[in-house]
Amino acid sequence: MKSRILSIALALSMLAVVFAALPMSAQVDYTGSVKTTDDTGNLKDTYIQGQQVYLIVEVKYQGVWADEPIQVRLVSTTGGYVSHFHANSNDPADGWYNSSTDVVPQTLDTGAWIDPDLDLTSYYVVVYRDGTMEEIARTTIVVKRTGLSLDPDNHIYYPGQAVVAKLVTTSTAILFYVHTVDEDGVTVANMNWTGQSATTGWWEHAFTLASDLADGTYTMNVRAATSNAIMNHIHFDVQKYVFQVSADRDYYLPGMTANINYLTMEVSTFTQSTGVSVTFSAMWGNSSGNATWLNSTLTGSSGVQQFVIPTDIAMWQDIEIVYWANESTRTASDSVTLQFGTLTGTMTFAHMGTLMPGETVAATVDVELGGDLLPGAAVDITVMANGTAIPAYGSVNLTSDLAGEVTHTFTLVDAAADGIYIVSADITMAGFSTTVIGLFEVQSTGYIGVKFDKERYYGGEDIVATLTPLWNGKIVEVSNFGYGFSLDTGLLVWGNTSETTVTATIPADYYGDIDLGVEAYYNGLMIGGGSSSEVHFADITLTAQKNDYRPGDSLVFEWNILTGASAGTLTYEITDSNGLVVITDSPAFATSGSFSQLVPTVDAPQHYYVHMWMTTAAGGYSDADLAVDMLNSHELQIWVEKSGYADGTYKPGQTVKLHYSIGAYVMEPLQSYILSVSTDFNPVGMEFILTDPTGKVEFALPDDAPAAQMDISATLIDPVTGPVSNDTTAITVSGQLTGWDKSVAGMSAIDFSILLLLIIMILLLIVMPFLKGRMGAPKPAEAPKVEPPPPSP
Repeated sequence: MKSRILSIALALSMLAVVFAALPMSAQVDYTGSVKTTDDTGNLKDTYIQGQQVYLIVEVKYQGVWADEPIQVRLVSTTGGYVSHFHANSNDPADGWYNSSTDVVPQTLDTGAWIDPDLDLTSYYVVVYRDGTMEEIARTTIVVKRTGLSLDPDNHIYYPGQAVVAKLVTTSTAILFYVHTVDEDGVTVANMNWTGQSATTGWWEHAFTLASDLADGTYTMNVRAATSNAIMNHIHFDVQKYVFQVSADRDYYLPGMTANINYLTMEVSTFTQSTGVSVTFSAMWGNSSGNATWLNSTLTGSSGVQQFVIPTDIAMWQDIEIVYWANESTRTASDSVTLQFGTLTGTMTFAHMGTLMPGETVAATVDVELGGDLLPGAAVDITVMANGTAIPAYGSVNLTSDLAGEVTHTFTLVDAAADGIYIVSADITMAGFSTTVIGLFEVQSTGYIGVKFDKERYYGGEDIVATLTPLWNGKIVEVSNFGYGFSLDTGLLVWGNTSETTVTATIPADYYGDIDLGVEAYYNGLMIGGGSSSEVHFADITLTAQKNDYRPGDSLVFEWNILTGASAGTLTYEITDSNGLVVITDSPAFATSGSFSQLVPTVDAPQHYYVHMWMTTAAGGYSDADLAVDMLNSHELQIWVEKSGYADGTYKPGQTVKLHYSIGAYVMEPLQSYILSVSTDFNPVGMEFILTDPTGKVEFALPDDAPAAQMDISATLIDPVTGPVSNDTTAITVSGQLTGWDKSVAGMSAIDFSILLLLIIMILLLIVMPFLKGRMGAPKPAEAPKVEPPPPSP
């Protein structure tokens, strides 16, 4: 009986392990299917815009057909709402809904707007359980946009092009005809068809545009055969070649040359047209206001015309030029307008504020005509100071670049006079000129740069400052410096020196600001400088040997203090997450040290807050704070069981036993977790359901696993809220392992075998001589028996 009970218990334990380590599949209560049909129940997945979608819906609850309230939605592939209806899955039987057999059919409407640039679009048909909106099933349908279109869908067609007219319509029972007219309403041959129908919802007809079809806009109408009413229509343009004209700029001056590009391109081949003659007619008003015309023919069908603008011209009028590209049976036209603008310029400097002698000046002149940047303008620059021109600073015969800019740089001499400098730029183009000016100021200046040897100081330390006298940005020499160090309490040191470093000793117990002021004479002018720094009372650094802890851990906190004080009072206080002060102590003064706190194993606080401070009798104060936290709830730790080989290495195809431990220190452990496991050589992960806080899961290495170190990553997942913790470990994979590498008594089988043989040999060496002596040696002769002497008479 005991054996049977033990067998049952072992079987149940094994079954529990199987369920605990079984790869998971999410529990889904509602399942089913959905199919789209026509009104007769025939399957259908392509519809014409405006048609109704009938459905056959299947609903199951936990695998059994069920009568449930459902909502069916038609949505775009991006989730946008289109149509919906409500029903119950009880028609014609529980677990089913069929639109085509319902007394009042519930359908989805496909009449929503479709982008005119699209011939068709896709929608999702999604079935939900009404109320809870749990998705049960979905499928996809295609809806064709209604209307008349041409294929290819071009904005321009050319004579002789092959085209297909296509019609998508819901009017499947109506006969129609196609009638095409030009801009004047005249019927166009070869694009009219009678007795047409679209019984399936779409119709198409291939045709070819006539090779001599005139350029223009045409309209193709689809008309009902009985009423002649227009059902659909489309406009399209026909053009043999494209003619374009453009000028190189918008604004000009009399005497300038306008570069005008003209291009004639065949629509059918995108090549330049031949056999096309380009003519133009230009009109403007002369200086007296009289209209003037110029008519001529250009060379070739494409090129660049250099049109020289007359100097005898009225600048208050534009020049209008019309161009024609002429072929024997057709023509195309385009035009340009040449406007007159005002020549202007602006000047900017690269520097900001006042300059010093020896610095570089960069002046940029932007040249504009009518507000547009103007390249090719001549620019002369002159510089004046105190009413006198300085030729060395100026430049002539400069030319504005393609961006309409000229940049001129020059360097002020070291002896440049103080004052306001005037920079003038004379701009000339086609006999027209303008001048722009800019101003900058030069001011000689000097100061003494002061640099301390440290960023912060403490009482009792030496402060060293380096002095650098500067005049107009350059280092100069002075005979001596007058300097003074001062504290918040008053003057510390005052003196003068010819050296470029000065030093002072900070009082041992001082903390606050320390200032240094310096003055010197250069060329009879006084220059000065200074700097400030802060003397700290103390800086405390408080650290913990571990920032996260578990119940029962010993927390060790360490302090380090930078201070000039030789004595003081130290105090620390530890407060738990409940606001209770668990310890307060005042250790002996030292600039470094440590203290500890034992975490209870029961009801351990979630946080500890540590506060440490230092004070002196003179009022000095400095402190530091630190917080440490209980490890995250549901802490995951993983490790791998040894492989069975002496060095722990695994081989491809071997089963890995991954142990886990879940520590829930703050909250109660969950009834179940999901463990997601992945390896660095395999992107496909594995998931296991865990019901115990400790245990192991197993997975097999692929037969082609690479021979290398393999990282194993595991993520612990709360089935409701998501990931809560993770951990990693590693194993080594080798393809060279054999049975001799198996672990026996902690060593490889071959090593164990060799050791065993050595032990046997040693035993034989010890035992064999003994056995040999026992078996082959002669027995020793017995000693003669000696009788005792007789007694004396």
